[in-house]
Amino acid sequence: MDALFALRSGVAKIYNTQGLLTGVVLPGQVMGAEELHTGICQQNIQAATEIEVCVLRSQHYYEMSQLMTGFTDYIVRILSRSVREKQQFISVLTKSDALQKVQYFLQLLSDNYKEHGFEHRNIALPLSKKELAELLGISVSTLARALENLSEQGVIVLLNNKELTLLGAQTA
Repeated sequence: MDALFALRSGVAKIYNTQGLLTGVVLPGQVMGAEELHTGICQQNIQAATEIEVCVLRSQHYYEMSQLMTGFTDYIVRILSRSVREKQQFISVLTKSDALQKVQYFLQLLSDNYKEHGFEHRNIALPLSKKELAELLGISVSTLARALENLSEQGVIVLLNNKELTLLGAQTA
């Protein structure tokens, strides 16, 4: 690993070295920050949709810092945001209640899209239901029940199998 990769558009899936789905990368998020200190990639990233990536090679950091005032602060903010987003995702995974996991994950998606200037109420699920259930550590049937419960509670409107509208204003 010799670069940071920022996702400009689309969604990517993160797998660990054992092939388990461990996360998703959304527009505006950075990939590769964890590996910069070792230089060895310890995860696999696969496009879930059509993606556009911006590459910032580490050999250019010094050069860019000399050309652009505030570049170092910008990189620190990017890395800090990446850490915050990972912590938020971990807080979703630590919810003991499956309904809360699903609701907070959807809110996290919405908040991320909003923060980066994308549509944040109408959400296309970035993963299949099987992948989403695996990521959240619940069964597919539990995921389906949770989505149905959230729909009945008026938190979401299920548009179809892959899209929903988030109505709730709760913050994760």
